[in-house]
Amino acid sequence: MHQLSVKYNISESAICTWAKLVERNGFEALASHKSRPSKTYERMVKRLPKEEYEKENERLRKENERLRLENLLLKKVRALVEEREARNRAIGRKPSKN
Repeated sequence: MHQLSVKYNISESAICTWAKLVERNGFEALASHKSRPSKTYERMVKRLPKEEYEKENERLRKENERLRLENLLLKKVRALVEEREARNRAIGRKPSKN
């Protein structure tokens, strides 16, 4: 166990815990074993005060709308470029590099 711990930079206690899990339940036990959430995660999911929640919700709605509009614009530009290239191909011109 010590050699594995040093080689993979994992604590010996973690390796022993995993070995016991495998002995009792087979290797599938390792796949379904979940660790506890990190402190960072716990801080992230703390409940926001109502006004902060509403502000963040509004900010996200505005960003979502801006992204929707940007997406529509990009689709329109692509369609116009494809249309221009199709016209140029039809009359025998080479597509532009722009």
